[in-house]
Amino acid sequence: MRDYSAVTRNQMELWESFNSHLYTLFGGAKGGGKTVGAARVYQWIVSSVSGARLYVMREHFTTLKLSTQTSFGTWFDPALVIKKTTDYWECVNDNTIIFYAADITRDPNYEKLRGQEATAVFVDEASQFPSLF
Repeated sequence: MRDYSAVTRNQMELWESFNSHLYTLFGGAKGGGKTVGAARVYQWIVSSVSGARLYVMREHFTTLKLSTQTSFGTWFDPALVIKKTTDYWECVNDNTIIFYAADITRDPNYEKLRGQEATAVFVDEASQFPSLF
Protein backbone atom coordinates (compact mmCIF):
# COMPACT_ATOMS: atom_id res chain seq x y z
CA MET A 1 0.00 0.00 0.00
CA ARG A 2 1.25 3.47 -0.89
CA ASP A 3 2.19 5.80 1.98
CA TYR A 4 0.12 8.91 1.28
CA SER A 5 1.56 10.79 4.25
CA ALA A 6 5.24 10.91 3.23
CA VAL A 7 6.34 14.22 1.69
CA THR A 8 9.66 15.60 0.59
CA ARG A 9 11.24 18.72 2.05
CA ASN A 10 10.41 20.64 -1.15
CA GLN A 11 6.79 19.51 -1.00
CA MET A 12 6.58 20.66 2.62
CA GLU A 13 7.92 24.07 1.53
CA LEU A 14 5.23 24.12 -1.17
CA TRP A 15 2.56 23.45 1.48
CA GLU A 16 3.91 26.14 3.79
CA SER A 17 4.04 28.65 0.93
CA PHE A 18 0.51 27.76 -0.14
CA ASN A 19 -0.71 28.50 3.39
CA SER A 20 0.98 31.88 3.61
CA HIS A 21 1.00 33.37 0.09
CA LEU A 22 -1.59 34.14 -2.55
CA TYR A 23 0.68 32.83 -5.34
CA THR A 24 3.25 30.07 -5.18
CA LEU A 25 5.60 29.24 -8.04
CA PHE A 26 7.17 25.83 -7.66
CA GLY A 27 9.55 24.82 -10.44
CA GLY A 28 12.36 22.46 -11.13
CA ALA A 29 13.58 19.62 -13.27
CA LYS A 30 11.55 16.64 -14.45
CA GLY A 31 11.00 14.21 -11.61
CA GLY A 32 11.36 16.87 -8.94
CA GLY A 33 8.00 16.20 -7.33
CA LYS A 34 6.02 19.22 -8.54
CA THR A 35 2.89 17.34 -9.59
CA VAL A 36 3.12 14.98 -6.62
CA GLY A 37 3.47 18.03 -4.36
CA ALA A 38 0.35 19.58 -5.90
CA ALA A 39 -1.56 16.32 -5.42
CA ARG A 40 -0.48 16.32 -1.76
CA VAL A 41 -1.55 19.93 -1.22
CA TYR A 42 -4.93 19.16 -2.80
CA GLN A 43 -5.20 16.04 -0.64
CA TRP A 44 -4.64 18.14 2.50
CA ILE A 45 -7.24 20.67 1.33
CA VAL A 46 -9.85 18.01 0.50
CA SER A 47 -9.41 16.31 3.85
CA SER A 48 -9.57 19.51 5.91
CA VAL A 49 -12.03 21.97 4.30
CA SER A 50 -15.37 21.75 2.54
CA GLY A 51 -16.68 23.24 -0.67
CA ALA A 52 -13.32 23.77 -2.39
CA ARG A 53 -13.03 24.03 -6.17
CA LEU A 54 -9.52 22.93 -7.08
CA TYR A 55 -8.29 23.28 -10.66
CA VAL A 56 -5.53 21.24 -12.26
CA MET A 57 -4.52 22.75 -15.58
CA ARG A 58 -2.20 21.97 -18.42
CA GLU A 59 -2.19 23.43 -21.91
CA HIS A 60 -2.97 20.29 -23.93
CA PHE A 61 -5.68 17.72 -23.24
CA THR A 62 -3.50 14.71 -24.10
CA THR A 63 -0.66 15.55 -21.71
CA LEU A 64 -3.14 16.61 -19.03
CA LYS A 65 -4.80 13.19 -19.12
CA LEU A 66 -1.74 11.00 -19.76
CA SER A 67 0.69 12.74 -17.45
CA THR A 68 -0.76 15.14 -14.89
CA GLN A 69 -4.06 13.38 -14.14
CA THR A 70 -2.32 10.00 -14.07
CA SER A 71 0.11 11.31 -11.46
CA PHE A 72 -2.78 12.66 -9.39
CA GLY A 73 -4.40 9.23 -9.64
CA THR A 74 -1.24 7.60 -8.35
CA TRP A 75 -0.51 9.99 -5.48
CA PHE A 76 -3.91 11.27 -4.35
CA ASP A 77 -5.51 9.08 -1.67
CA PRO A 78 -8.37 7.22 -3.44
CA ALA A 79 -10.35 7.09 -0.18
CA LEU A 80 -10.94 10.85 -0.61
CA VAL A 81 -12.55 10.48 -4.06
CA ILE A 82 -16.26 9.70 -4.30
CA LYS A 83 -16.67 9.83 -8.10
CA LYS A 84 -14.24 10.20 -11.01
CA THR A 85 -15.06 11.45 -14.50
CA THR A 86 -12.77 12.45 -17.32
CA ASP A 87 -12.94 16.11 -16.33
CA TYR A 88 -13.41 16.19 -12.56
CA TRP A 89 -13.31 14.25 -9.32
CA GLU A 90 -16.03 14.67 -6.71
CA CYS A 91 -14.33 14.33 -3.35
CA VAL A 92 -15.29 14.09 0.31
CA ASN A 93 -16.41 17.22 2.16
CA ASP A 94 -18.16 18.55 -0.97
CA ASN A 95 -14.83 19.31 -2.70
CA THR A 96 -14.21 19.08 -6.44
CA ILE A 97 -10.98 18.71 -8.41
CA ILE A 98 -11.41 19.95 -11.98
CA PHE A 99 -8.95 18.84 -14.68
CA TYR A 100 -8.86 21.52 -17.36
CA ALA A 101 -6.96 21.61 -20.64
CA ALA A 102 -6.50 25.34 -21.22
CA ASP A 103 -5.75 25.32 -24.92
CA ILE A 104 -6.54 28.73 -26.39
CA THR A 105 -6.36 27.33 -29.94
CA ARG A 106 -9.11 24.74 -29.32
CA ASP A 107 -11.31 26.07 -26.54
CA PRO A 108 -13.85 28.76 -27.55
CA ASN A 109 -14.61 29.31 -23.83
CA TYR A 110 -10.98 29.84 -22.86
CA GLU A 111 -11.56 33.43 -21.71
CA LYS A 112 -14.41 32.33 -19.42
CA LEU A 113 -11.91 30.46 -17.28
CA ARG A 114 -10.76 33.77 -15.81
CA GLY A 115 -14.20 34.24 -14.25
CA GLN A 116 -14.29 30.88 -12.46
CA GLU A 117 -14.24 30.77 -8.69
CA ALA A 118 -11.38 28.61 -7.50
CA THR A 119 -9.94 27.76 -4.14
CA ALA A 120 -6.62 26.82 -5.76
CA VAL A 121 -5.21 26.42 -9.27
CA PHE A 122 -2.29 24.15 -10.10
CA VAL A 123 -0.85 24.91 -13.54
CA ASP A 124 1.42 22.11 -14.74
CA GLU A 125 4.13 23.22 -17.18
CA ALA A 126 3.14 26.88 -16.90
CA SER A 127 5.90 27.92 -19.29
CA GLN A 128 3.98 26.25 -22.14
CA PHE A 129 1.02 28.62 -21.76
CA PRO A 130 0.75 31.75 -23.92
CA SER A 131 1.49 35.03 -22.20
CA LEU A 132 -2.22 35.94 -22.57
CA PHE A 133 -3.02 33.44 -19.85
